[in-house]
Amino acid sequence: MSECRAGWTQHIVAGLETLPAPTRDAVRKRVGPQTLERVEAALALQWFPLAIHVEVLEATREVLGETVYRRFWRDRTAAALDHPLIFGRVGRTVLRRFTDHPRRVVEAVPHALKHVVRDAGTMTVTTDEDATRVVLDGFPPELSGRGWADAWVGALDAIARSMAGEHAVVEITEHAPGRGRIEWTIAWGGALGGPSHPPPAN
Repeated sequence: MSECRAGWTQHIVAGLETLPAPTRDAVRKRVGPQTLERVEAALALQWFPLAIHVEVLEATREVLGETVYRRFWRDRTAAALDHPLIFGRVGRTVLRRFTDHPRRVVEAVPHALKHVVRDAGTMTVTTDEDATRVVLDGFPPELSGRGWADAWVGALDAIARSMAGEHAVVEITEHAPGRGRIEWTIAWGGALGGPSHPPPAN
């Protein structure tokens, strides 16, 4: 069974408090009281069914819509990078390791992911001069909806900004739920604080 750390799901549920009250309440209603009770009662480091985590994601996306949901995930990931029970220690280690090659920081994501998710496929990362491609293979097809795919658009955006310090455009370039395969592409656009250089339109 695919599992994740309960603390990761709790971090997302806690983030609902940053939303306007009517939106927060709509998400919590969509998730349902039994699921919320199970999430909130778990120990943060406990391994927890990934299906419940994804259930929370799908409900949140349904209420927020794609654009706001991706931004919500960007903000929650940025906060998680400093969370001692999620990515805090891993994030600091990665920063030190990739100081000279900040774009390669994304290559450490699969290693960091192993701390919070298990038995849920294999993630690989390749980087060239202008883009980074992140591919997830073997993810459970029944969990491979837009809630998971769009969450990683926001997450990778946060990692690009917070850890690599660059403008970036993250897109889903392949989404094949039946095969458990998702590909995201990060198009790099220049250092934060300077002018951005988005990729030319096709």
